[in-house]
Amino acid sequence: GPKYVDMERHIEYPTLARNAISRRLDSEMRSEEMRLLYVALTRPKERLFITATVKNAAKSIREHRMNMSVPMPSELLRQASCLYDWLLYSALIDGGEHLEMSVCPLPAAVSAEEEKQRSIAPEPEALAELQSRLSFVYPHEAAVALPSKVTATELKTHHDPDEDAQQLAPKPTHSFRLPDFAKKDRPVTGAERGVATHLVLQYMDFAKAGSLDEIKGEIERLRAQRFISDREAAAVDAEAVEKLFSSPIGRRILNADMAKREFKFSVMCPAEKVYKDAEGEALFAARADAMARTCPDCGETRSTSDTIRAWFQESFNNMKNFFDKIFGRN
Repeated sequence: GPKYVDMERHIEYPTLARNAISRRLDSEMRSEEMRLLYVALTRPKERLFITATVKNAAKSIREHRMNMSVPMPSELLRQASCLYDWLLYSALIDGGEHLEMSVCPLPAAVSAEEEKQRSIAPEPEALAELQSRLSFVYPHEAAVALPSKVTATELKTHHDPDEDAQQLAPKPTHSFRLPDFAKKDRPVTGAERGVATHLVLQYMDFAKAGSLDEIKGEIERLRAQRFISDREAAAVDAEAVEKLFSSPIGRRILNADMAKREFKFSVMCPAEKVYKDAEGEALFAARADAMARTCPDCGETRSTSDTIRAWFQESFNNMKNFFDKIFGRN
């Protein structure tokens, strides 16, 4: 229902329609509660025991007895706060003919000595079983702290730190970057140039990377098709890209029988490959900027591969094993 809003005093009031709807909903809810109570009371075949807990039983019975009448007015039943009120009214009106009501006071506090005398010696077999279960230690407790999924970025932090290494500079503190409204008028930063080059290598056609003119044509195509902005197109060093594809590793990528860019993958691997002394398997998820599958007898980039192995030996081996598993290579 709608509310009335006093625009001058900025106060809202419930309207008559809103109160009527609220009253109707409350009545329907209580009717449903009565229906469920009736269903529960009529299911037993022989006897039914109903318990309720009140703070002061004598006072509660006295107040209900003063308010009851036959028949019970619907307004009084609507004011009941719980099922106990309806049941107590019924028991008082019945007078013990069909419903037997009794008040059970709380038992008196038992002293520690009396409790000790009441205690029963446990059964040896049951006690041994209980102690065995309570003393159980999960045999794979170390695996609980290990994440079930690891990324390539996290993999770099799992290597043993160099004991002789020292931090030369304190860790930088990050702050929110202020909007740069004069961005188009300032020089291109190294980070922006790297991002622009990455976008070109991501979206360009490798079949048109054979010459400097073809690379410039691809940069212009990406700019025209809004893959990169005018500022990013101007920041890309076409000669550096041409030099990349003229290098042994670049030619190996161009001549590969399969090349993928921004290749996302997930692969299950033994957890011990990622965490030392770990058990089970872990899900490794990563995204390779570029991945090429070439013939095994291509030896022109052997020195480059040796350099990569020297820098990132463990990461290199892991990535190679992952790709071999994905593409079914031995």
